[in-house]
Amino acid sequence: MLVGLRGVISSVGKVSTRIYIMIFICLIVYIPISVGGTIYFLHTLYDWLSTLSAEWSWTQHLPEWASKIGSNVSKFIICVVSLVFLSIIGGCIILIVISPLLGKVAEKMWKNKGGNGFKSGAKANVINLRRTIVITLRTAITQAALTIFAFGLSFVPVVGFVAPFISLAINSYFYGISFSDYALELAGRDYKTSLLFCKSNKGIMVGLGLPFAIVLLIPFLGQYVGLFLAPIAVSASTDIVWDKVHEE
Repeated sequence: MLVGLRGVISSVGKVSTRIYIMIFICLIVYIPISVGGTIYFLHTLYDWLSTLSAEWSWTQHLPEWASKIGSNVSKFIICVVSLVFLSIIGGCIILIVISPLLGKVAEKMWKNKGGNGFKSGAKANVINLRRTIVITLRTAITQAALTIFAFGLSFVPVVGFVAPFISLAINSYFYGISFSDYALELAGRDYKTSLLFCKSNKGIMVGLGLPFAIVLLIPFLGQYVGLFLAPIAVSASTDIVWDKVHEE
């Protein structure tokens, strides 16, 4: 894990200003869409919980005090799970929206080390984008399931204390996979062999994704800050993947 973290720290300043300018332009477009989506989601969630409270059957046969506790606990669990999904979806959207820019970051660093770039042409660009979307969505589904499982562990005595750290490690690992896939594709790895590489370097993947996962926990602003952190993580992962591939 420390290898990945050190890589992210050492990559600060390696990403060109041009990339950040383009990300800032994306941010201008992304902010109103994400704010509108978040407001709509929270409004819909509030209305649904209000309706659900009135129709909640399992608490109606309990004493009044127990009914209130049961209703509030149920609302809390639903809200937390919903916010977890919102955070994961936000992270997914970020990685997909700026994937062409992240690909450019990885490609430039890979070429600087003596490697070949991505294949050029519209067809190749579509294939690269499709791969990014597929790996991001697949990891997001697994990430969401494991995060909810970790949340469930938080209600278990003793184990509950470490559940938030387990959840953070899970999210970090899958973000690390997304960041590393650009370099792994440049190394000629297909989707399956890329995942095998990531599984054999779990600690490094966690270290690469940890700063991004922590930033996403910042209420409302996390996803916007994450836009500028993602290229640094991709830069770090490219360095590490290059070294690992050439060690094999």
